Amino acid sequence: MKVGCFNIQNISVNKIKKNTTLITQIETIISNYDIMFILELSDKPSNKRESSHSPVLESIVTELNTNLNPNPNTYNYYANDKQGITTCSAERIGIIYKNDSKIEILFDKLKDLNNFKKPDYDDNKQKNNSDIFVRDPFIVPIKIYNIEYIFIINHITPSNVDGELRLLNTVFEDLYIRNVEQNLDQNFILMGDYNADGSFLIQKEKETNELFTNTNLLCLTNNELTNVSRKKCYDRIFCSKNCLENLNTVDDDKGNNAYCDIDYLDYLNLDIDNIKKISDHYPIFIKIKEKEKEKEKEKEKEKEKEKEKEKEKEKICRKRKKV
Repeated sequence: MKVGCFNIQNISVNKIKKNTTLITQIETIISNYDIMFILELSDKPSNKRESSHSPVLESIVTELNTNLNPNPNTYNYYANDKQGITTCSAERIGIIYKNDSKIEILFDKLKDLNNFKKPDYDDNKQKNNSDIFVRDPFIVPIKIYNIEYIFIINHITPSNVDGELRLLNTVFEDLYIRNVEQNLDQNFILMGDYNADGSFLIQKEKETNELFTNTNLLCLTNNELTNVSRKKCYDRIFCSKNCLENLNTVDDDKGNNAYCDIDYLDYLNLDIDNIKKISDHYPIFIKIKEKEKEKEKEKEKEKEKEKEKEKEKEKICRKRKKV
């Protein structure tokens, strides 16, 4: 199961109208994923539509279902409310996902999770001005292969990366403790454009930042060049260590891009200049494996080993009889 996160750089209705090939290019990228989170979504619900409606995501999903898949309604979408302290910083996060029996967005838990301890984080605006979110994280519980994962998705503002990442760590810790106390799985995956590199987050800050030093988390993206223009590792993936066994190990055959999707340079046949017209970021991704299948494979291997042992025993017995 391939799960991605893609900052499509101010993706809006106007951007789509100005670039007629953009929808086709985006749908081609997303068609390689089972779940894709979209950052910098700059639209709003149409009149008399539910708050999760997104004209941009609706256009992408319509194209996906019409052109790339033989079956209708193969993909669906959901978008959160606009987040941002100012009009300029306001944006949404969307999710496009396959209508697959092995994927279940837990909408009944989504609202509670996004409101969990939110007043505490808002209080930080008064206590410590450096520890506030310009845009609150989007917390999405998803059941994949019957295992529940909590995805924490965020676009960190460049002007306060260290402070926002510290608060993001607090969000993770609060949810982690909550799950431990309620005897729930602690499968957490944090993804997003964190601007966590270069001058936005210098090495000294990274070494002391609670998100990077948290012993319950593992940062999967360290050297990947996720930004097209500046060639920095701005986009990050963290996972709780106990869910690492559920992730497929990515073969790093492209140097330092094990969790960064640069393949669409090839399958869209685009150069860097045209890639930048889509976004200044590459998608980042993880692959979640089905545990039961892995167990079945291991059982099959064991059976094959036993069969081989039996064959060897039979050979030895035959030789002894001949002697």
